[in-house]
Amino acid sequence: MVWIGIVNSKTNKIDVVASGGITDEFLSKINIDLNDEKQSNDPTAKVINTGQYFIADDFLNCSETHPLNEDALQLGYQSFASFPLIVFEEIYGVMNFYSNAKRLFFDEEIKLLERMSMDISFAIEFIQNEARRREAEHAQYEANEYLENLFKYANAPVIVWDTLYRITRFNPAFEILTGRSAKDVIGQTLEILFPPENIESSMELINKAQQGERWKTVEINILHAEGYVRVVLWNSASVFDADGETLVATIAQGQDITERKRAEEGLQATEKRFRSLIEKSSDVIILINSCGIIMYESPSAMRILGYDDKELKGRNAFELVHPDDLQETSALFAKLVQTPGDIVNVQFRICHKDGSWRFLDAIGTNMLSDPDLQAIIINYRDITEYKYFEKELISAKERAEE
Repeated sequence: MVWIGIVNSKTNKIDVVASGGITDEFLSKINIDLNDEKQSNDPTAKVINTGQYFIADDFLNCSETHPLNEDALQLGYQSFASFPLIVFEEIYGVMNFYSNAKRLFFDEEIKLLERMSMDISFAIEFIQNEARRREAEHAQYEANEYLENLFKYANAPVIVWDTLYRITRFNPAFEILTGRSAKDVIGQTLEILFPPENIESSMELINKAQQGERWKTVEINILHAEGYVRVVLWNSASVFDADGETLVATIAQGQDITERKRAEEGLQATEKRFRSLIEKSSDVIILINSCGIIMYESPSAMRILGYDDKELKGRNAFELVHPDDLQETSALFAKLVQTPGDIVNVQFRICHKDGSWRFLDAIGTNMLSDPDLQAIIINYRDITEYKYFEKELISAKERAEE
């Protein structure tokens, strides 16, 4: 009879996995627990623990096989041999032989059985290697499929080029960005992607990436097949050989920011025109928050009140209002703050830097709810001379009536 057992890694017991001969009655009684110190003297346990084969030529005269003697002799077995199965340099299990003849295991037989156990060990290693290889291949296949789908269906344009600056991969999003098909571009050098006036500067950035520098946010213009230019923000990564040092390719992912750039440029142009109009205006424009703190003043404030921007910015506008006008002005402002989009008109006196009082005619507009302003806009002009003229006119009229 022969049986093969392997060490169960979870229970640390011997599980019988294969057998031959008259086995059912005998094998059903096998229960070798490597955790049990009492069973450590079992021949099979010793083979597992030492990695050395064990031979018992005569059951009756072998004390080490005593626990097996009664069952073995009932089945007619007289001798016993156990050989370790060593897989990847670790004890994997055992192969046990039983014979109805005494002194059967001589040197030649032992060598043959030892060779057989080694062959079985090798076969187990081969099977496990094949299983691992298939698992690795499957995992690699899944990883490749994932990366391929990520590359193919990514919304962002992705490009790969080799160390000779030749394009090797070009995803559909890049086709949309450039108006070119991958088949027309792959194999060509990167220069074909850039506007003529940007080729030199773009290739300088490409060279830095070739030297291992990683782009985080690099702006490079891309020439569309129809002749117009797209502004693209790029990041990149280097792809190295198995040695981790030899560069084999560079991969870059882009974000088309053309529309955003146009919007920014348009906003800058608008702001420039707006600032130019304000600076040339004879009226003063100031922005204050809901608490009355001055956030901005136009340059003409210097001409009217004598304060420069640094002197007024951050101050409370009501600090400069004449005490006799403060209550009315504050009440109108409080009402204005509570009504988005509302407009009020008020005349009041304000303190000039030289200590004199200037009369102002002001229009306030609540733009606190406008996300671009979030302020109260005050447009005012100096009416001091008008007020003095009005006062003199009234006095002259009163004198004439006397």
